[in-house]
Amino acid sequence: MPDPDEITHIRPLGLIAGADARSLCGDGAALPLAGGPLAFTHVEVISGSPAGDRQRSIYPVTELDRLFAGQANPDPSLSVPTATFAGNALSGEDGWPRVMGIVNVTPDSFSDGGDYADSDAAIAHG
Repeated sequence: MPDPDEITHIRPLGLIAGADARSLCGDGAALPLAGGPLAFTHVEVISGSPAGDRQRSIYPVTELDRLFAGQANPDPSLSVPTATFAGNALSGEDGWPRVMGIVNVTPDSFSDGGDYADSDAAIAHG
């Protein structure tokens, strides 16, 4: 059991989707990841002291209540649906996660000798 005085993080492992995720969540053998539709069957519990000592252990989600008995869940947000980011839901209407990318068009990002240093030239270049 993690020491309540230590810093504890929980990382979801064993990601599943679809009918398997729904079935295992229904049986209590998995938890929804950020509200679903993906779920996870195991967690890596990472505990450490402020001095930097670390311990890592892997457990099935069915052990979480026993592991943290009498303690507040250190990261209840794993199963809570996510809020919007940049005005967009982080999962689509179909329930699948969205992927967002960033295009960096700053002049120092290119090895073009400054040919596309202004925004219009960079955008026109593609």
